[in-house]
Amino acid sequence: MAQMLLVSLVSLATLVAGSWVDLDPKLLPTIEGSLPVLQLGSPTFLPIGLLNSIVGNVVPNVTFNDGASNITAYSGEVLAGLVNKETGETSVYGDYASTPPATTGIDVGKALDFVKPGSAGFPADDTTISIVKGPTLRGATLHVDQNDPIEEATYLTQGFVQRSIKAKNGVLYPVCGPGSQASFGVGAGNKVVSVSYLWKPAKIGGQEIKPNSTKIAVDTIKAALLSWTTGDEGVGVYEIDVCFYDSGVSFLQPVYRVLAQTHLARDGSSTVNANRLLHYFPIGAGSPEPLPNVFPDNSTSGGVPGEPQGNVTARSLSEELDVRSSPIQARGVKPEIKVGRYIVRNDSSEAAFLYNAHGFWSNLASSSVFAFQNTQFYWHYPFIYGNSANMYINDVHLALTEAHGAFHLFTTLSNCCDVVRIPRDLQSTGYGTAAGGHGGRFRLGFWIINACEVMPVSLDFTLLEPTLAQRKARAFDPWRPVLAGGIHGIMSWRTSPFFADNTPQTVANLIAQGRGVVSSWLWAAATDPVYRHSSMYIGQTSRMNQPHGRASSIYPCDRANSNVLQTVELGRPTCLEMRYYDNTVW
Repeated sequence: MAQMLLVSLVSLATLVAGSWVDLDPKLLPTIEGSLPVLQLGSPTFLPIGLLNSIVGNVVPNVTFNDGASNITAYSGEVLAGLVNKETGETSVYGDYASTPPATTGIDVGKALDFVKPGSAGFPADDTTISIVKGPTLRGATLHVDQNDPIEEATYLTQGFVQRSIKAKNGVLYPVCGPGSQASFGVGAGNKVVSVSYLWKPAKIGGQEIKPNSTKIAVDTIKAALLSWTTGDEGVGVYEIDVCFYDSGVSFLQPVYRVLAQTHLARDGSSTVNANRLLHYFPIGAGSPEPLPNVFPDNSTSGGVPGEPQGNVTARSLSEELDVRSSPIQARGVKPEIKVGRYIVRNDSSEAAFLYNAHGFWSNLASSSVFAFQNTQFYWHYPFIYGNSANMYINDVHLALTEAHGAFHLFTTLSNCCDVVRIPRDLQSTGYGTAAGGHGGRFRLGFWIINACEVMPVSLDFTLLEPTLAQRKARAFDPWRPVLAGGIHGIMSWRTSPFFADNTPQTVANLIAQGRGVVSSWLWAAATDPVYRHSSMYIGQTSRMNQPHGRASSIYPCDRANSNVLQTVELGRPTCLEMRYYDNTVW
């Protein structure tokens, strides 16, 4: 998991005078008495027999390797699962390309009957646990050249182990943060097909924390959130609750969990789909550990994007060797993969976008499987995706776009301007090996668009279109010409993510290990700790009450598990699939 920076309230001297934070003190929960601090113990482990059976549900013919620091499970050359022998962190990766649809329903409670207080992996302590039903992975299939109806199916449901603490005041508070987590994907036949697990027992110690006064708490939160404001726009807080933050290191401590949105005008409207912020604040003095900083330092340690040349045609084919005939690959060294990262310009959230882009590259660069090349790192403009695409995005194998978004569009300038609309402002021939000719010279394989609500699905048009057929068409049609060039997968969000997540960093780590790119995106988003929270918001375009952080994807049929090297000679697809997580909350 990407390392989070630590909290330090920045100087407010540089803030523009017109910025503001809207926080109704009535949102602050009342806390009766003091709340305890819990001490974390040694890591726990899931039984190896249980993991053997789960991995067997996912892929056949698994080979286990008991290494110095990890126990790994491989299917051929593909990593299927991993146990960290020091921390107990355990992952079994779902195979979304071959997961069959669940035609008879999924019973999460029945599938997870091994999760009980005091059982292996969940030792008895001063917390309680319960199984809750999380989002369901659904999918739709479109046969491009046929008049068949778009088929829909359910593939798996996430089951979470919710940890809670009952305080002296009788209130049951949930545990939050990146520490304690246990998430299981349950598929057809109630078989467990994926795992994300990290657990330490917790005992109440002698320390208690007394809540600050309402005024101090409100002033502290507002002062911190001001760093996300700019000009005459502000930040609006829309939900605050109390949970026990589990760092995964030493303590569980009581905190305020604050949800807010950016880019608000004085009338409460938003210029684009507002960024969703999730921050943690101590309820009072005496915090035993620093909380994560989701106001990333605007550091240049990872470099800053360059300025691309404007509206240029693709370079001569003789200027650069194709990946399949490069000298490095010919010598038998790791295959080269070209990476492009494109960052929104002149935005108040620049530091957060750069934090994602730096973490994404850092995890790719650590790969022992591929030799990733930091080929393009630019502030982005519409021409990168349009008439100069073969010079830019279609000249890399893997692309990350960091921007603001809404249904089928994203911005390249701040939160408002130089908008790229899908498919109108993209290269007309699509992206991939078939898009530019030249024998596969142009080759975008996978595109991650890390922006709010860019990839809606039929569900998101419920209030906008009267028939199911129209809703499905609205979901598929904008992407069909984009994939016509042979790109292997496009991944984004159907609802708004939080800046506090680590999904871009996690998916890069999985890609670097050789995992399928689309499957890695869906797994990383579903298991990200910040999305265990069931908070809701009203969608910018859908106008539906929906949860944060629901991922979506579209790709040619049977390509969900293509890894980043499998980017050549696909051609125009005849069948497309969308996989996405629904609005189920707990």
